[in-house]
Amino acid sequence: GSALSRTAIVKSGAHRYFVWTTHHSVYDGWSFAKTMELLTGLLRGQPLSVSVPVSRFIAYLSRQDKDQTAAFWQKHLQGANWTRYPALPSPQQPVNPRDTLRSHLQVPLAMSSVTTSTVLRAAWALLVAAHTGVNEAVVNVVLSGRMAPVEGITDLIAPTITTVPFRVSTSPDQSVCEFLAEVHDRATEMIPYEHSGLRNIRRMVPGLGSDFDPGHIFVVQPAGEAESGTPMLDMKVEHAPSSMDAFDAYALTVECTVEQMTREVSVELRYDNAVIPDDNARRLLSQFRYIVQKLAQDTEASKPLGQLSLLSAEDDEQFRRWNSTMPPRVERCVHDLVLDKMATQPTAPAISAWDGEMTYGQLENASRQLA
Repeated sequence: GSALSRTAIVKSGAHRYFVWTTHHSVYDGWSFAKTMELLTGLLRGQPLSVSVPVSRFIAYLSRQDKDQTAAFWQKHLQGANWTRYPALPSPQQPVNPRDTLRSHLQVPLAMSSVTTSTVLRAAWALLVAAHTGVNEAVVNVVLSGRMAPVEGITDLIAPTITTVPFRVSTSPDQSVCEFLAEVHDRATEMIPYEHSGLRNIRRMVPGLGSDFDPGHIFVVQPAGEAESGTPMLDMKVEHAPSSMDAFDAYALTVECTVEQMTREVSVELRYDNAVIPDDNARRLLSQFRYIVQKLAQDTEASKPLGQLSLLSAEDDEQFRRWNSTMPPRVERCVHDLVLDKMATQPTAPAISAWDGEMTYGQLENASRQLA
């Protein structure tokens, strides 16, 4: 029942602070930047431009053809061979993504028809497909929503951010160039329907079910939307520290911030290390960087996806370390070793497959029932 947005002048010693407290539902990165631009103009005595009414955007949403929208999502998602990534130890386990990894990479685009966003989406889809062991991936992609055909939408000071399930099929015979073109075309086709909403999409596609959830979030945004502060005369903007845990409903969020001029990409992984151990998260980030670089190279354009190596240099080095010494011979049967694990680590994962998880304790119970 409290206000979604409020302001105050706070005095602290000789300093005065203008404090803006706002709920995440009434702004996004784009509209925040536009608000700062307006505030800067006011402080400089510049005349205010005519604001774009939010009613214009709402009217566009209300005019959407529901049958056409449903037909699109049914075509896009019907029969999707999706697998949740990362898999939770149990469906009821709450997620707590407190851990963060960051990295930077350059994306030198060799093909003029391909955008940085396309390469990033394609690389992540390939990585998810490889980790889940299927030939396609469904990814929850967060979009700015500013591609909608609404006059002045780039100047609209209101949240237009939206999330869509993005399905990507991977064929080993498909060339890298063809794969990137397909990812680009699918993203373009989706623009008129990107404001459908995940809850509505679940209802539109028969058989999808209310439990449909790819399990993670993938974000690509321009660098301007992620800036932490912009100098304004003798003032500067500072984001007050706040916990985002309540808004991270997923065990994994991948956020890519793209500097459009230099094509430098900052990648941030926010994850729950109870679901993705720290070493696995570091490997995941390393693999993503490697695949992005491979897809962006002109020398790889004609290569079939099946011949594209997804192992990074760090993966190769890890395999070398694992195989550098010969382990001692154990004069015991495999099932005896499994029984040892059952006794010492009953809650540790024994089976991790596309269709479910099982701890050593659960495996022991199932074995006893079968026997």
